[in-house]
Amino acid sequence: MRNTRKVELTDESFVSIYAALRAIHQQDIIMQIADNEKLVIIGLTEAGQKFRPSDWAERLCGSLCTFRNRRMYYSPLLRPAVIDGVKCVVVDSRLAQEQGEMFEYVLGFVKENALKTEIQSK
Repeated sequence: MRNTRKVELTDESFVSIYAALRAIHQQDIIMQIADNEKLVIIGLTEAGQKFRPSDWAERLCGSLCTFRNRRMYYSPLLRPAVIDGVKCVVVDSRLAQEQGEMFEYVLGFVKENALKTEIQSK
């Protein structure tokens, strides 16, 4: 007969386990993005709610934008988009190689705000 015991999860232990699984998921995202793919950050939380503030995508992408003739131009590595009526950010796979710190910041933003992501072909 095996020696087993019942363990109840407290809120704190559940949050710790959830955070650890999210961290593993983020590492999986980094490993899964091939050169011919892009990461799409969807403006919905994992709970399915619309992410606020409404200009979050423009703010996030603004850190790599340039200005010419009083106009803002988003980088092709990190750009806002609207997909199926939902604000998103499209992250090119080259961002990890060319702007590693920014890529880590973006992944941290996704993790901290529990945003949905998907990988798409370019």
